[in-house]
Amino acid sequence: MNILLLYSSTEGQTKKVADRVASIVRAAGHEILVHHMSSDQAPPPIGSFDAVICAASVHQGYHQESATDFVSAQAAELGRKPTAFISVSLSAAMDDGREEAQHYVDRFVEATHWSPTMTLLLGGAVRLSGYDYFERQVMKHIIMQRGVAHDLNVDYECTDWTALETFVRDFLDAAPTEGKRQSEGLSRPHLSP
Repeated sequence: MNILLLYSSTEGQTKKVADRVASIVRAAGHEILVHHMSSDQAPPPIGSFDAVICAASVHQGYHQESATDFVSAQAAELGRKPTAFISVSLSAAMDDGREEAQHYVDRFVEATHWSPTMTLLLGGAVRLSGYDYFERQVMKHIIMQRGVAHDLNVDYECTDWTALETFVRDFLDAAPTEGKRQSEGLSRPHLSP
């Protein structure tokens, strides 16, 4: 299969996720093209790919504007392909934050008019060392209150790499069947691990 991987990253964790997705896809014997959604380069034609994976992170309750704009503009083309959406957020890493993380995805789907075939809520990272004083104080309060971290002087990576690998492999296994179903005009199910 020929896969298109679209991503938007603000602090670098979603880029790291995209790099891992690309390596999983290649290791499974498929081809992949990676495109940053805020790039000045023209986007590759979605119609020339067998399936599409999109990854974007949440900041202050919303996915990046570049991701929202890109997916909105390409929603019709994306709707013709098997697609996966990886939503990266701190809320996804918290036991009591899954509902909030799903709300971010629901809001993204509503704003873009795109319904991915599969979705993954994936924990991101807390990079306290990269924040200014005010941001650091706010994030320290949040992560301490929510039990994400105990040492407030280090950065934390909350990404479940095993869950990501399982999700990508499941998507690759389902995509050929999903693509055939779509080409035959059958309705497609919404799968969510």
